[in-house]
Amino acid sequence: MIRLGNVAEYHVENFGCRASRADGEMIGAELRHRGMNPALAPGRADVIVANTCSVTAQADRAARAFLRRMHRENPTARILVTGCYAQRAPQEVAALPGVHAVIGNSHKALVPEIAQQAAGFVPLAALYVDDAFAHSELSMPEGGWLTEGGGQTRPNLKVQDGCGNRCSFCIIPTTRGHSRSLSMEACLRNLPLQSGSDAILRAMHRRYRPWHYAEKLHQIRDIMPDAAIGADVMVGFPGESDALFEESFAFIAAQPFTYLHLFPFSARPGTSAWQLAQEAPVAPRAVAERLTRLRELIATRNLAFRQSFLGRELPAVTLHTQQGDLGRALTDNFLDVRLNAPLPANQRARVLVTGLAEDGLTGRLAA
Repeated sequence: MIRLGNVAEYHVENFGCRASRADGEMIGAELRHRGMNPALAPGRADVIVANTCSVTAQADRAARAFLRRMHRENPTARILVTGCYAQRAPQEVAALPGVHAVIGNSHKALVPEIAQQAAGFVPLAALYVDDAFAHSELSMPEGGWLTEGGGQTRPNLKVQDGCGNRCSFCIIPTTRGHSRSLSMEACLRNLPLQSGSDAILRAMHRRYRPWHYAEKLHQIRDIMPDAAIGADVMVGFPGESDALFEESFAFIAAQPFTYLHLFPFSARPGTSAWQLAQEAPVAPRAVAERLTRLRELIATRNLAFRQSFLGRELPAVTLHTQQGDLGRALTDNFLDVRLNAPLPANQRARVLVTGLAEDGLTGRLAA
């Protein structure tokens, strides 16, 4: 597997949320720091790290499909599986073909070391998982090498991991452990809506009420009038009747949201909502119809938000594009701007908004 005379190559595949992506970036940065190189393609990697998600059943399926495909395409690679799926069901993951080691979130900080050992054929134990999360401290890389060689303009800075809320539908306290935060010093050196129905929020064991949430949103809008405000919204939580959904829909429509992350409820074993899903499931057709209504609502809201910036100058940072493509930039309120000329990535700029794109804006550098 390792090419004689060559440096070992790795591939990190990230699934799920931005917290997971931040974990994957840290793993990649540490591997580069240890002398390994990113592979041009997963099929060419000596070591493959699958950084999994388990927030829904679909997330588990996606990870299994990837692992099976990697074993077919690159049978000599050492495959390491980490992340939330590895933490939740390590034996299940270890039984998949080609999996060399399962490293739960409890031991995620050890992934670079284990990956380096795998590249050198050092014998490894199959499972690195417990429920104490003793090796899951938050950290930042030293020396500014987080994105170096990572092919990414904007790194993720994870300031908090785990959760102590124990919401009835959520597996995260099991897969990521107790809440832990990065120190303010370390940050300087380098909540989600879910539903607008009070009854559903109580069934979810969320620790806030809709009016609390609305108050915070309007404070943000008063302080930052141009802020893009988004939220996670779950549809189809057990017991969500038509009336309760309408309550949630009306609440969402009254808030200054510019985008939403919409997703259907997925029952996870080990959560208290698992039994609720057996007792009071919501019909899939109703879930699909509710998601469609929310998508239409937020599409209209997002269009109006983008239109409000026509003819304005906005601060932005240029993004990486493929060679020969026109430039792109991201404004300070997260609007994607297609520019009229190619520009190098990672440059601060002021852009003049000249029009609308399908899901963003068009513009040019301001004079």
